[in-house]
Amino acid sequence: MGTFEIKGGARLNGEIIPQGAKNEALQILCAVLLTPEKVTIHKIPNIRDVNKLIDLLRALGVRVKKIGDESYEFKADEVDIEYLNSPDFKEKGSGLRGSIMIVGPLLARFGKGYIPKPGGDKIGRRRLDTHFIGFDPDSNLMTCQTQIENIGDTSLAIDWCASASLPLDPRANRLFGFTGRWSSEFHLEEVAPFLGSYVRENKNGRTSHDNFPGLVIGTNETHEQAGPCFAFHLGWSGNNRVRVDRLSDGRAFVQMGEYFFPGEMSLAPGEIYRTPRLYAGFTSRGYSAL
Repeated sequence: MGTFEIKGGARLNGEIIPQGAKNEALQILCAVLLTPEKVTIHKIPNIRDVNKLIDLLRALGVRVKKIGDESYEFKADEVDIEYLNSPDFKEKGSGLRGSIMIVGPLLARFGKGYIPKPGGDKIGRRRLDTHFIGFDPDSNLMTCQTQIENIGDTSLAIDWCASASLPLDPRANRLFGFTGRWSSEFHLEEVAPFLGSYVRENKNGRTSHDNFPGLVIGTNETHEQAGPCFAFHLGWSGNNRVRVDRLSDGRAFVQMGEYFFPGEMSLAPGEIYRTPRLYAGFTSRGYSAL
């Protein structure tokens, strides 16, 4: 096996030009489907899966123009939705695993999407049912659920499994939890701004009046009749955990799931665990519209 020998005492200097990363490029390329406007993307790596996805977008009706060695322009103003039902789409989509990521932008913009069986390498199982997400166009409600299957030969202990980990809009900085008591439930309680984690845990064995597993999150401009706001609810009557993490780089995430006591959940070989469903909603018409 080759080795590198590093001798210290010498200052490093010079310049490097980082190459674009394939996995990040695939996600950004799929996002061009969200708008009919022209989108310019730089630092797109010349990698087979990336080129296959660009070819798939072109077949969908996206106008693609290469303007540099690693730069492209995209304009998705004439997307052919009917192409999703064609054998050609099935063949191209099954040629790379990253084709799964076009379904989100398609659903968001056109209200429909189709997922062929994705292809890709054979180095391991890449299950698509790890996260079940359902979109209800009539209610703008998203339903998330996670499944764990023990494919090993020994038991698998589960300490914590969120139904989903959902990123928050950077504008969403007003957080409301729920508190209350018997006959006085579902009182909104605003949480002061924080950096770190907000955690509420219910260990009573059922959903209690002082620990409803829900959150409402808005912006500084949101009020009862207007403004963007988000709502989250864990569909579960039992021990649960509600968690919001705010990172130092500005990102924030919501997690909800069933709470397990130490040693409570263990899967025998072949057994499957499915989390409770997490429901997430959005409106731009204020808190009263949730």
